Amino acid sequence: MSKKTGTIRVEALDEPGRYRVESWSNRKAAHLVDIFALRGNGECSCTDYKTRCFPNWKKNRETQGTESAAKLIRPYLLSGKAKANPNRTICKHIHAANWRYLLDIKPAIYEELHR
Repeated sequence: MSKKTGTIRVEALDEPGRYRVESWSNRKAAHLVDIFALRGNGECSCTDYKTRCFPNWKKNRETQGTESAAKLIRPYLLSGKAKANPNRTICKHIHAANWRYLLDIKPAIYEELHR
């Protein structure tokens, strides 16, 4: 993450829904994110996802049946010093990749709706 601007790089890869997301703590490192994995919850290669978010997703899936766990948990907060929801199923890298996807697809949706 750029200390000066508070931004991170989110790079779309050749495969739909896959992104390389810059690490918050180490600008030279990046995490691989697939926003369509796990029924749309998403998966990330970061430690937070593997140790906290994925176990929460599994637990919610087991208790909520086939309902997508992504719909059950508040999104990860990116700004300020807000504490992350301890029951979250997505990390900040998935959250960033979801925003990038939305920003990429919104113009096409707008054009389709206003034809």
